[in-house]
Amino acid sequence: MADEIKEGGALPESEEDKNSEVEVLPPMLTEKAVTRHHVRDERLASQIRDLGRLGLSKGNVAIAARIGEVVFRKYYLEDYLQGQAEMQKGLATVAVEQAMGGNTPVLIHL
Repeated sequence: MADEIKEGGALPESEEDKNSEVEVLPPMLTEKAVTRHHVRDERLASQIRDLGRLGLSKGNVAIAARIGEVVFRKYYLEDYLQGQAEMQKGLATVAVEQAMGGNTPVLIHL
């Protein structure tokens, strides 16, 4: 047998192996839930509003809150945008105060 392997490079096939067929079955699909159930949490919404106020991006806020971006957009986007609006309002207030106080570069920027 060792001589047969060396000469032919492979084991000799028997008659059974040549005539047998393999039956290929379709894959078994298991049903999985497309999305997980999420309930809006007001404490998390408050934290997301605070992170939006600090100027973090949507993706970074979602990572910090340990939620997916889809859940973030669906349940907490309004809170994030509210935090960003508060940040912009605060920055605008400070910029106007600085400009009125004589800060020329800020006045030119406005």
